[in-house]
Amino acid sequence: MDAYHVALDLLPELAWLGLSIGDRHHHLLKAGQMVRDGAAAAIASGQPEKAVEWLEQGRSVIWGQFLNLRSPVDALERKHLNLAYQLVTLSTQLEGSATRTTSESIQSGPKPSLQSVADQAHRNAHARGELLKEIRQLEGFERFLLPKTISELSTAAQKGPVVILNIANYKCDALVLVPGLHDKVMHIPLNDFKPESAGSMAQSLGHIVGRSERLVTREGQMNPEDELAQNLSQLWKQVVKPVLDELAITTPAKLNLPRIWWCPTGPLAFLPIHAAGLYGKDDAFGSKLSDFVIPSYTPSLAALIESFRSPPKVQKALQLLAVAQPSAVGQTYIPGTRQEIDCIQQLTRGKLPVLRLDEHTATVEGVQQGMRDASWVHFACHGVQNASKPTESALLLAGSERLTLSKIIQLALPHADLAFLSACQTATGDKKLEEESVHLAAGMQLAGYRGVIATMWTIRDNDAPQVASSVYEHLLKVSPPDPTRAAEALHLAVRKLREEGSGYTPFSHWVPFIHIGV
Repeated sequence: MDAYHVALDLLPELAWLGLSIGDRHHHLLKAGQMVRDGAAAAIASGQPEKAVEWLEQGRSVIWGQFLNLRSPVDALERKHLNLAYQLVTLSTQLEGSATRTTSESIQSGPKPSLQSVADQAHRNAHARGELLKEIRQLEGFERFLLPKTISELSTAAQKGPVVILNIANYKCDALVLVPGLHDKVMHIPLNDFKPESAGSMAQSLGHIVGRSERLVTREGQMNPEDELAQNLSQLWKQVVKPVLDELAITTPAKLNLPRIWWCPTGPLAFLPIHAAGLYGKDDAFGSKLSDFVIPSYTPSLAALIESFRSPPKVQKALQLLAVAQPSAVGQTYIPGTRQEIDCIQQLTRGKLPVLRLDEHTATVEGVQQGMRDASWVHFACHGVQNASKPTESALLLAGSERLTLSKIIQLALPHADLAFLSACQTATGDKKLEEESVHLAAGMQLAGYRGVIATMWTIRDNDAPQVASSVYEHLLKVSPPDPTRAAEALHLAVRKLREEGSGYTPFSHWVPFIHIGV
């Protein structure tokens, strides 16, 4: 326990703020397994609360650093205005340098060398570290911007249980934060789920989906639908059902279902836990997660807590930015994007103002300004995951322009509420950085969106407009529309897609859609 405590405290030095995001990611490549094993050691020592604190401290490290840099300093400002000003100045400069060190991020005009940008970032990071030491010497600020304690993390379970799934080298466990159970963590051993199972299932899913992200049959292997059904059944029996039983969530229902949030670690982060259940001949009401709860995901507890933040005192008028880009350079034409936005405009008429950007008007600059002006955003376009440079994963816009993850996380949008990413691979993530949630959906959450609808892999052209239509139809039933009902809206939309007609709806049509945040 002492060794893991030291190792966890050293992670911020490993992913030092003076480095670019890419360099920090490189240094964190091998840290994930250590963090999960440390949590398992804490559980074995009878300290599940410490396990939760360590997992939060050691996962989504870079996202946590951004949240830390943007953290309000109101209390410090009231008592020590000069220190607060110095801290905000250094934090703002550090946040900028982290994303400006890529050639794409450097603006036109006189361009500083990458080395000078890096040197300045090093100086700022050192100065900020020394300033934080000084602040923590002050009365009442001893834990200022230090990792959150379990009493602070418990607030993530405001609206329902939050289930952290930990996969260590030798065991798997669920750690659950329960509403009203402050400072305590429910520990549920997942003895039937072996650590190697998650890796093999993630690998299996990668083969099933294939390079084109379509369900494809491998020579000599079972039908891909049957293989995925087998994986979802295993997730249900060995992971999800034991958690629901311990939480006494045992009564299925069609309406008014409770919420639950999943925070998976390791290879589980790439598996469709939200779709866990029995399908095929065993498919019956009460045999799937979606029969009991409305599932959402969160990359970290801090991200979820931030999503529960109080709205700004000065509210902007509610507006939806709708972006349609069917013909990005180098990509196949998407026939349904315009119809998707047309349908949204029809549904929102008289209820929600829409700022629409189509094709050549959907530039990066125009979209970013629209995101600042509107609290809701809907993208109907191509999305791509960049495996070699994950922060260059992007939504494809006008011509060859790309709204990259690195550009998204530069935005700080206090009025943002809901982002609907009707594009492919927007919540795919990087398998080498499985603990860092390096995908577009998490970037949207970091930019300020409290809830995000995204996709785990490629979606079918005909399904996206149908799901979007159903989601907005549900959201607009109340006035003013409530973005916190997005998870319920998606839940109902996917159920409708899966159950429509009398035939069987393949997994590839409905499993990719997920909800993140509140």
